[in-house]
Amino acid sequence: MSQNLQVYFTDCEIGDIYSPSTQMCSTCAKGTYSLDDPYSNPTCTPCDDTVAVCLGGAKVAPKPGYWRYDVLSSNFMECPQESACLGGYTNDIYSARGECEYPYEGNLCNQCADTYAKFGTGSSCV
Repeated sequence: MSQNLQVYFTDCEIGDIYSPSTQMCSTCAKGTYSLDDPYSNPTCTPCDDTVAVCLGGAKVAPKPGYWRYDVLSSNFMECPQESACLGGYTNDIYSARGECEYPYEGNLCNQCADTYAKFGTGSSCV
């Protein structure tokens, strides 16, 4: 009696690192991350825990008071209205860019939602 064995391999993904010696992928551990091509730059970057929360792999999110432009950016920017930026990991909910406190929205959570406005530089949405 013969048996067939099917083996499936997956490519490394962003958040993984590739080891040529073992020819295997491994995910970056909690407290580190990788946003680079796992084949061309196989390193996990230590988390800057003053501005980000790193859950491992490519899961890195801004802390409250910070924001980032997109999910592949490691540039975390301080929000002009600190309380408007809720961060990207709260109550076990993950958001790669970070969430804005309503009625703030947009880049750096520095714009007001419809029917709200700012009066003066650095002011709140009212």
